[in-house]
Amino acid sequence: MTSLLVPPESVRGMTCLDRSAFTTTVKLPFLRFHDVKVSKVRPVLKKYLLKIRNFKGFQTTDNKITAYLNPNLIQKFEDFSENDREQLSGLYEQFGITDLNVNYDNWHTNDLLKAILPEGIEVPTSYSLIGHIVHLNLRDMHLPYKTIIGQVFLDTLPVAKTVVNKMNTIDTTFRHFTMEILAVRNFMPAALKGVKVFANDLNPESYKWLKKNFVINKIKSNYQSFNMDGREFLRTVVKDDILSRRVNNEVGSEHIVMNLPSLAVEFMDVFYECFNEDEVKKMCSQPPIIHLYCFVKANKGEDACRLGQLLVEEKLGCNLQESLVDLHNKIMGKNKGPQKNQKSKNVFKVATVRSVKLKAKAQKVVSNLKNLDLKGKKGSKGNKDKTAQIDQQLLELRKEMHQSKSKMKVQNTKPEEKKKVPNRTPVQTDAATSLVGQMQI
Repeated sequence: MTSLLVPPESVRGMTCLDRSAFTTTVKLPFLRFHDVKVSKVRPVLKKYLLKIRNFKGFQTTDNKITAYLNPNLIQKFEDFSENDREQLSGLYEQFGITDLNVNYDNWHTNDLLKAILPEGIEVPTSYSLIGHIVHLNLRDMHLPYKTIIGQVFLDTLPVAKTVVNKMNTIDTTFRHFTMEILAVRNFMPAALKGVKVFANDLNPESYKWLKKNFVINKIKSNYQSFNMDGREFLRTVVKDDILSRRVNNEVGSEHIVMNLPSLAVEFMDVFYECFNEDEVKKMCSQPPIIHLYCFVKANKGEDACRLGQLLVEEKLGCNLQESLVDLHNKIMGKNKGPQKNQKSKNVFKVATVRSVKLKAKAQKVVSNLKNLDLKGKKGSKGNKDKTAQIDQQLLELRKEMHQSKSKMKVQNTKPEEKKKVPNRTPVQTDAATSLVGQMQI
């Protein structure tokens, strides 16, 4: 059966993405309810609802609920199963067909690529998602359409910011591979909006691509890039620019982004070491906003935000109560529940007397316990005789076990060997005495 929910055929073979070309009108069946709660009809209609991106199957207007149905499943009310028709009877007010405009933002990744790629070319559906990076392994047949494929993945995956493709097999010693960027989101929103940007990175390779990024994003002015130590960058470039803006009474505020969580807080002392009293007054007439990222290890019941604030206050040597703008907390890693056994395990287990005894090999004890005849004869006299006989047999068994135990103790006991103490010459004794005399304890 041909699907009624597909993008227009005109997009087939497209290599340069035109999002407006994916807009189409679809005939959509619907059920309308009046004064009925969604929770009452959802269990019945859930499997019939229209499921596309950025569209709600149930929509409410003026106390009326409209359920939009999948046209591939329902074209008339009789298409519902008999049981579902019985449950819906008496609840719905109207069944009908309406027109719905479906655009690029409503289609799923697979729908878009299936419509774009020529027939016979398999749709690439597998990918790896590492953070915000989508990693594809495109085949030769996909390469003419690699740019539009990357853009579709970027548009349809909410977390995606960069889409890359591996260009060859991994055959190097260090297991790294060559890759190409197919699509990327805008990573310089501030510079593109005309904001003056100072960017710094100590790593020469990162600095190289920092400059390249400005070129790729077509930013020709209002930015400067630096390859300096972070502390020196704050003491010179940042300080001079802030004071210059105060002298010239420039409007706007400064935002200092310190985005290295493990070390950023260590640079906070720069802000009270490199400014004198007059410079502090000028800067604080309109204080800059510092966006600081840091790691905080909080135990159960502790306030991570408060711990982060105390950490910064310690580095600055002052209280942030009046100057603190906001605090954000992001929990990283898995939240482990309370451990049942808080006792740490020993790396090396020392054998104790008890453990040695428990690990000793059990010795076989031979006895005649199974030979005892415990079945007595009927009658009181016969029972007494039998009891006396059993008591005698138990006494003999006890003697046998005692003798066997004595033999085991004799076998396990070994005479201790006398330790041989080497004879020490007078020269060795005098040398040891001299060494101890020189030591300070």
